[in-house]
Amino acid sequence: MVTIVWYLPSSTAEIVFTIVSIFFSCMVFGYSINTIGMILQKIELKNKKYKDETYLVNRFLKRNKIPENLKC
Repeated sequence: MVTIVWYLPSSTAEIVFTIVSIFFSCMVFGYSINTIGMILQKIELKNKKYKDETYLVNRFLKRNKIPENLKC
């Protein structure tokens, strides 16, 4: 259930406080989303690096005709 409270600031101090708090909330939200994006980007980069290294090792083993029992 969502409740919406409609409040109109009546004084200049309330208007300034509301603007500052909304601005601060937007900054915190943006920072949080950016941090999550950076974490996901690092995970993706590590996965790509792992896949590339695995591919290179498998290619090396295949080119040098290493027996299957030594590959594991």
